[in-house]
Amino acid sequence: MPRVQAHIIGGALRTCAGDDIATLAAAPAAQRFCTVPAPAPWHVYPAAAHGVGTITSALTRTPHDRILRRLALHGYHVATAALQSVTLVGSPRVGLYVGIGGLRAQWDDLIPALKQQQPDFVDGWQRGLKQLHPFWMLQHLSNNTHALLSKDLGARGEGFTFGGSNAGAQALEAAIAGLACGANDVAIVLAYDSLLEPELLLQPTVAGFPSEAAAAVVLTATAPAHGSLPLLEARTAADASDGAPTSATLANALAGLHVGASDAIDAPRLHWPTATHDTAATIGDVGAAMAVTQTLLWAHRYANGTAATDATLCLSLGSPGLAGAVRISRKP
Repeated sequence: MPRVQAHIIGGALRTCAGDDIATLAAAPAAQRFCTVPAPAPWHVYPAAAHGVGTITSALTRTPHDRILRRLALHGYHVATAALQSVTLVGSPRVGLYVGIGGLRAQWDDLIPALKQQQPDFVDGWQRGLKQLHPFWMLQHLSNNTHALLSKDLGARGEGFTFGGSNAGAQALEAAIAGLACGANDVAIVLAYDSLLEPELLLQPTVAGFPSEAAAAVVLTATAPAHGSLPLLEARTAADASDGAPTSATLANALAGLHVGASDAIDAPRLHWPTATHDTAATIGDVGAAMAVTQTLLWAHRYANGTAATDATLCLSLGSPGLAGAVRISRKP
């Protein structure tokens, strides 16, 4: 299979350990930034208010605060910062690819509106539904962040919004394909997710303690003239498993990558005991944002010469049966 790669030219992120890529990339492999056990769901709500794996960066006001929720706003700021971290020459066609965990209930709005309701919903409006704005449902649209960023950043190229626990890897895979076929000159890949919602805390995460993150990376098809940059490949696969994907599904994802015998492996050791690194053990399971977060951390290590191998294979696993595989290398 012909190799399809993209050059990593910039990025930004926000995690429970902060938003400095250099600090996170230099952290010891055994260090955990959050050791507080997740609270019992429903009894202590929301988990995010109690500092369990939450993003520490403050939110600044934007014109979109009425439309975008907290995680989406973190994603908006991260994508903006990622594009600001690079210098684009001319007027390139910029594509935008977004990965989100999926449609999540907005409990901060729903609980006040539903707590006084009766089983037959008689007088439902007066009992609380009137607290929901008529346009409230529009906040649930999966591509709100994509649409607003496309307008504000001038990203008018090809793009897509993906959902699921491996959505970040899906977005990376699509962005690389778009660059390879000439649909875009530059691609911004954004992924954000939180596993701290009450319904998600009812079941254990696949990779580590529940956490959240927003991460964005900027890709280009050709390397700038000033020097070499880390390279990226990405593949995804899925099956019908209720939890983590099967080994056959992982093999399908890896089949499309040019994995070397000496590659380092960044994966949840619970499912991949031979992994040399485990980002999820450090910052928690960040769901759809895992693949893009791994990409940024390893790209920094390769760009600064601190990685011990020429390439690293990063796996992001999620329910139901979703796998993402990305390979970051210092040379083709």
